[in-house]
Amino acid sequence: MKPRVLVSAPCEDVGQPALAALGDAGFAVHRCPGATALLESVMQDRPAAVIVSVSHPYGNGELQIFRLLRRVATDLPLVVISKGDSIPAERALRALDPAYLALAPVEPGELVEAVRGALARARLRLAPGS
Repeated sequence: MKPRVLVSAPCEDVGQPALAALGDAGFAVHRCPGATALLESVMQDRPAAVIVSVSHPYGNGELQIFRLLRRVATDLPLVVISKGDSIPAERALRALDPAYLALAPVEPGELVEAVRGALARARLRLAPGS
């Protein structure tokens, strides 16, 4: 079975070429229409990894939802794509403990490698003796 990756990001941040690249790399990709739907989906059926895009960390409440996501799924591999352009915004996103933090736009190959790296990091955390 293919590892399931949930994506909560607008098309301009994670477009069809990136989704296709993830699919070609062996992932089952599912787009969530927003942060709330993403949280619900994670709670119903935990994915292998999550990709989120944060446009305005303090403006629309998505950061609070992602903080809640992190509380309920502390070890879930998280790839964050940021449009933030300030040091406080970057600090807030780093506090989510993402496996990968990128500035938008992200190239399809970079996103595939970010997800692979996030999954590898998660496996290391779960390995006996680590």
